[in-house]
Amino acid sequence: MYCSIIRNFLLGMVAILAFQVHNIFAESDSKGPLKPDSVKAEYQAFVASSLRIAKHLFYEGRLEDALYLLDANIHLIQRSDLSMDEQLAKLLVKRGKYLAFQSFTTNSGYEDGLRGLETAIKIADSLDNKKLLADALLFTGFTLYSRKYNTDKGDYETPLDYFQQSLQLKREIEDLRGVSEALIYTGIIHERQGDEETALSHYRKALELSDKYSYKLEKSYATRHIAFILAAHDDLEGALINFKESLSLREEIGFKIYLPFSYLSVGQIYSATGNLSDAQVYYKKAYSLAKDLNVERVQVLCLLSMGETYLKNKNTDAAAQCFQQAKTISESIKYKKGIERANEGILKTK
Repeated sequence: MYCSIIRNFLLGMVAILAFQVHNIFAESDSKGPLKPDSVKAEYQAFVASSLRIAKHLFYEGRLEDALYLLDANIHLIQRSDLSMDEQLAKLLVKRGKYLAFQSFTTNSGYEDGLRGLETAIKIADSLDNKKLLADALLFTGFTLYSRKYNTDKGDYETPLDYFQQSLQLKREIEDLRGVSEALIYTGIIHERQGDEETALSHYRKALELSDKYSYKLEKSYATRHIAFILAAHDDLEGALINFKESLSLREEIGFKIYLPFSYLSVGQIYSATGNLSDAQVYYKKAYSLAKDLNVERVQVLCLLSMGETYLKNKNTDAAAQCFQQAKTISESIKYKKGIERANEGILKTK
């Protein structure tokens, strides 16, 4: 299947490149050789188109395909003799963003993403492009946060500093969607540090912006993290309302990459209220999609939750199978937290 994906991608890339080359030579045949500015414009148009396609692939959860497409563009620019620093920085920022999401869902790729984002920060700074710089800082912070959250390597203060720098720049340039996004990430760090009051303040500000300007993705994040805090304070009814709203928004906009997390959270609230049948329905939805998207860490989280539900239903054989499968996947991706939780679950089945 993986080979098929790569083959289809390469065929698609060949078709796109052939179309671009055809246009260039068609113009050359009718008007003579292209001037350097025309060649550069063709490259710029190709990059812009590729970024849009990569965003679509990202939403679909096809991170590998999105990354291949961005890497092809980066390769073309680096081998050309054209000055295209801004396009290169845009590609590196998007590549860093998608690698950050890949890191969070699969527990891999942290260092690769950070290297590219470091280059993007330098280029954006040299161009005095505050939008690109703010984005690069944001996703550097997200990568560092993901590494800390998944592997306990590093700290939360460093990503918080990156998020705050990004938030300041986004406010300066009045990038309101970006402000909403940066508020959410900053709030997540405060939440992880146990400062729920500050976290909630950030989420509510992000929610106010996303409501006012119809930023549906950002609203899905804000409502989701408000739900986590409500659940932590045993307001399960309020948490379920917010988790379901977040899920509905993500389904509406086709944000497949994080839908497994959304299904999982709804299932966990149902489980906490004793509604084990509905909980298992949502866990299985989450696990099925996580397998389709090949996001191993999310598969582990689903299997652990399914195992706990089987335990509550006194089905120790099914529970043991889930926990063992979670352990096997966790070991393959070196996910320490997953291994520990799976071992705890296995002991409960004995």
